[in-house]
Amino acid sequence: MDAFSFRNQVIRDYEQFARSFTNPRAEDIRIYLDAEYGTGRYWPSPLIQVNPFFVAGQNVEQLVANRGLHPECAHIFRFGKEGGKPGVPASLHKHQQEAITRCQAGESYVLTTGTGSGKSLSYFIPIFDAILKRKELAEFGEYRMQVRVMAAFDQLSNSGEAKAC
Repeated sequence: MDAFSFRNQVIRDYEQFARSFTNPRAEDIRIYLDAEYGTGRYWPSPLIQVNPFFVAGQNVEQLVANRGLHPECAHIFRFGKEGGKPGVPASLHKHQQEAITRCQAGESYVLTTGTGSGKSLSYFIPIFDAILKRKELAEFGEYRMQVRVMAAFDQLSNSGEAKAC
């Protein structure tokens, strides 16, 4: 499919639809409207975006093997587990791995990247890791379980800030 031809056809169809609501009898108004439609004022120019290439990091199983994450994280963060299949470990980008490491070190961090770049996973993994580790310690009487929700997740995602550890 030619994306530009498709876009042009959508614009032509929309223009025909938009023009169907008016049928000016006055010649000067018709000329003015034709000129306005001709400038493309009522629809945007084509938008071209390229998704950035993110540097690969380790997957969740590797972080568990390096004793960075609680072992249960390797079972939780897998893709394709439907139908009883074991799935594959979640692969992380370098920026996700760095955010998780900072959180585990108790450092505050800000993670701002584009849509679909893994911000949510970068927040969820250290949250689950901290919960699992605290639960394990609680079984030995050293810590009690604690969960705090500070903001609605959509607000957290929009702000780009989190501190889960």
